[in-house]
Amino acid sequence: MRLHSWIGVVLVAGMVSACGTQVDPNGQGHAAVSVSAMTGISAITAITIEAQPANVTRTLTYDKTTAKFSGSVMLPIGVQTLTAVAYAGTQVAGQGTTTVTIVAGQTASVFLRILDTSSPAPMPDSSPGIFALVASTTKAAVGEAVTLKASAADPNGDPLTYAWTSSCPSGTFSTTDSAETTWSSTAVGVCTLTITATAKGKSASQQVDVVVLETGSGVATVEGSYISGPRISSISASATGFNCSGFPVVSDATCSQSLAPGQHLSIAAYVVLDEAATVDGGAPVDVTLTDNCGGTTLYINQYIYTSGGGVDAKWTAPAAPAMCVVTLNVTQESMVDQRSLAIVVR
Repeated sequence: MRLHSWIGVVLVAGMVSACGTQVDPNGQGHAAVSVSAMTGISAITAITIEAQPANVTRTLTYDKTTAKFSGSVMLPIGVQTLTAVAYAGTQVAGQGTTTVTIVAGQTASVFLRILDTSSPAPMPDSSPGIFALVASTTKAAVGEAVTLKASAADPNGDPLTYAWTSSCPSGTFSTTDSAETTWSSTAVGVCTLTITATAKGKSASQQVDVVVLETGSGVATVEGSYISGPRISSISASATGFNCSGFPVVSDATCSQSLAPGQHLSIAAYVVLDEAATVDGGAPVDVTLTDNCGGTTLYINQYIYTSGGGVDAKWTAPAAPAMCVVTLNVTQESMVDQRSLAIVVR
């Protein structure tokens, strides 16, 4: 497991004479070393500094208050190569090297990075994957052999084992523990054949369904879809001095105004379709206008396409006063919707 990214080492080196420490007459210098971890300092248990060619080694002391490793080392004047080694217990966790020139009467400041040398955390083991399962046929006669082949791999390169199973007790495999096998059944049925690939206790499975038929019989694949009927989403009527909004604007289908006997009435509606109309390759749409009072439908025009459209019609009220219910009917493949307007003719 990686312990940290890197550690910063600040080293101050030089002759010390103004702080009460005497200069070594043999040309020695003094290096004060302080190490601050950038990350993961709690994992580091010790840091050593080695200077070459002086062949001097010093183990730094850890200060809990400042969270730093520090110490002093006497070095000969001249160029020295400093190598810092960080330990986590007995394991080397990081290492860094730099050079410093010890000059009499001067101070050298050096920044040394200890780079993480610990091994990355091991990757978790991955499950195998089956990327292909091929059957020679998925419709077989009783007793007919079906050839099966699976292709699988393990991301870690671990060896794979295979196991084939069948949902039908009547079915048997030529072998159950290899990537390729054959299977047959002594009875009809829909059988699910499963291949399981395993590596180091982790598994992956894939299935294929095989329909087993009696000789001379077949199988039908059935698909279906639900189609909603046509829907009149709005209807209204208008004439001189007459306006009836109708569905869905009001909840009362009786128009509040009356129509004069023999007066012409314009009716407009909008139709929504789930199935396309004939013009777009769908089913035909039939629109009619009826009443219960002897009125007359002069014409009906429809502009209905793929998903719907408009309808307009002209209707004439009967010559005598009446309570008329005028109904718009929309039919498509026996599916019907209708909306009515109740009109007082007087």
